Amino acid sequence: MSYVKTNTPMKLLTTIAALLIALSAYSQEFIEMNYNTKWTNGVNELSFLERTENDKDTYKAFSKTSYLFYINLNNNYYSVKDLEQERIVVRNCCMCSYTAILKNSRDTLRIEKGSSDDFGNSDIIVNTFYKKNEKLVHVKSSDDDSNIVTIWSPINSK
Repeated sequence: MSYVKTNTPMKLLTTIAALLIALSAYSQEFIEMNYNTKWTNGVNELSFLERTENDKDTYKAFSKTSYLFYINLNNNYYSVKDLEQERIVVRNCCMCSYTAILKNSRDTLRIEKGSSDDFGNSDIIVNTFYKKNEKLVHVKSSDDDSNIVTIWSPINSK
């Protein structure tokens, strides 16, 4: 009686491992793929998703002329109900604010920042980022339905 050894189990394991690696690379979120990058629009330099010194789950984005956002991955995710409540609080509060991560997918990062001043004026800004042809597109939307689009080119990689 002769037995033929096959590598079928090993081939199956190799295939499964390759699929898992491919899926994990595809499932990365925008923050994971773009943290600590530098961009320019020809006039300004953007430090994008720079980690803060004290907390590995806190990121900020800023340029020489503006501070775009400061987010904490542990605190800035809201359910729809909780986000609606935050919006109501900001509109009816003096000197209140919140930051919410609306979307952090492979291709898009959307962050909402709501705030009010000490005179009762409130403001909600939504910053949306996505990649197009290796450039970072930033769309800043305001309560007044205005959109400001800025195209950033990479300066260097991580």
